[in-house]
Amino acid sequence: MLLIFVLLISLMIFRYYKTATLKGNQPVEIFNLKNDSLQFTIQSEYEEYLVNQDIWLKVKLYNNSKAPYLMNLPFSKPGIVFTIKEGDSLRLRFDNQNYEPARIFSCLLPESDSLVTYIHLIYNISDILKAGTFTVIADYQDLESNEITFAVSKPKGGDKVIFNELFGPYKHASREEQYNYRLEILEKYKDSQYCPQFYIALLQFTEGQKDTSLFQDMFDKYFDNYSNSFSLTRIMDKYWYYLGNIKGLSHDQARQKLRDLKDKHKGTLIEDCILTDNFKLIFRDYNFFPNE
Repeated sequence: MLLIFVLLISLMIFRYYKTATLKGNQPVEIFNLKNDSLQFTIQSEYEEYLVNQDIWLKVKLYNNSKAPYLMNLPFSKPGIVFTIKEGDSLRLRFDNQNYEPARIFSCLLPESDSLVTYIHLIYNISDILKAGTFTVIADYQDLESNEITFAVSKPKGGDKVIFNELFGPYKHASREEQYNYRLEILEKYKDSQYCPQFYIALLQFTEGQKDTSLFQDMFDKYFDNYSNSFSLTRIMDKYWYYLGNIKGLSHDQARQKLRDLKDKHKGTLIEDCILTDNFKLIFRDYNFFPNE
């Protein structure tokens, strides 16, 4: 039971992929990596965010040394410390001084191999980061990342409409009317940067309804429209929960659903985050995934 618990918790922590089309800050990639060294990089999804927009970062560790690199997991917060500054002023630092490395999760990253994950920097930046320009740097074990810069601005137009729906009062008395209205807003402004987190908010809005067709429709729309969104990490956790706890599928049936999803969205972050080589690397000693 302990092993199963460890693996399930790890599923919630890790999502890996190899390539994706991104439009944020581009870190120094491996073609600039020095011989016999380690490279630890961070990358933002966008160069400009909106107030209250979730901030997700791509975090990559590449081992170009001549020996395996010992990683004390999680390769996430609080194992990774992020520092946010506005100009010379410190705005936030996720301190891990009281954090003891979880050595039960330790693994070796082989030479000439890399590990990529997506980390949610801040769920709601309005209380921390108002409109302005900010820099972020990260530390993991004895490694320091590159520095990235992004702007935060106030929403306008369609972004403002979705902002009001995410953080404002309901416009309709009944839950069903409010839900349908929000679906219309999502469809009308589906290019807004707020949309991925709006889908997550709508899924939470429907959690008590046990309507499997409604949930599936929401997931399908998200996967079709935002197959390269960094927030995929969170939506996949919800999708796994939906398959087992709401739809009542067995573990094998749920795994097959993930394979089907991967096949449908080839060449996207969805394909690469489901059962990738890096993901198998962590758990191969447990035989958690069969050879496929």
